[in-house]
Amino acid sequence: MALAWIPHTEPPRLRHADQALATLLERGETALGPVISELEAELARRLGRQWAVAVDSGSSALMLAIRALGLRRVGVPAFACTAVAIAARNAGAAITWLDVDDRLCAQTKAGQPFVLVHPFGYLDPRAERLSGVWIEDVATAAGGRLGNRPCGSFGTLAVGSLYATKPWGGAMGGFVAGNDPELEARVRAMTTSDRDTLPDHYAGPH
Repeated sequence: MALAWIPHTEPPRLRHADQALATLLERGETALGPVISELEAELARRLGRQWAVAVDSGSSALMLAIRALGLRRVGVPAFACTAVAIAARNAGAAITWLDVDDRLCAQTKAGQPFVLVHPFGYLDPRAERLSGVWIEDVATAAGGRLGNRPCGSFGTLAVGSLYATKPWGGAMGGFVAGNDPELEARVRAMTTSDRDTLPDHYAGPH
């Protein structure tokens, strides 16, 4: 007997989304362009950051963040999506597994960079008191707030996903966000070759 297909997600068909896609295709803006700049500005605003860089996935976002920070080893929560650990390894970083128990977390090496994941919409309150170099993963909690600050505004860098099943769901996509302009330059340099040396190429279709 054939099993019935149950869709994971079924987003509503929005007329303005159809028009927006049609407009992009008419302009020939299949990559980069003004609409991406607008998206990045809106992401930065919602995350309480100075800048945001849109990328193709949350996994790519985490890889770029680790590389931009120059991390050789990174702490990863044992209770997190496997994509976090895979992205860390693909970025070339060794992994230290971190337990979710506060008492065991206290036994990890002081000052080691790590990824803090806000899981399933739960915002980890420790984000408000953490220091040092760390990456805030907001993939499943984007849009939430801790006190008067938005989720994603705490870590050295914030990363997230725009995959269809996420709170800020699209089709595919991700982002890196932060405040340090030098880190922004590093992330952008890794996303598109010659982006700075050939600015006219990315101003729009020719």
